Amino acid sequence: MALEGLVWVQRPALVAVPQIDWSAMGMPVFTEVRTLISETLRIPADHLTPDTRLTDLDSLARAELAVALENSYAGKVDGDRAARAATVKELVTLLEKGLSR
Repeated sequence: MALEGLVWVQRPALVAVPQIDWSAMGMPVFTEVRTLISETLRIPADHLTPDTRLTDLDSLARAELAVALENSYAGKVDGDRAARAATVKELVTLLEKGLSR
């Protein structure tokens, strides 16, 4: 069998991320936000933690997230302000403040 012209590509190793039940830790808003981000931006939910940086998202992803937040939390959160949140934790804090009003 001739292998000429084939290029070997090294695949990155998969990293196991522990499953944490955030809602059991008194973090139901985080669980909801994590699911919303995961479904909206197609990011695996187990890769999202409170410290996940949202500032690395491109402008389209931030706009999609803002629209999803406004649709899910109508009147409880300012989508523009939420779209400027630096981390998932900051976004959750904004939502918790909005939901407590």
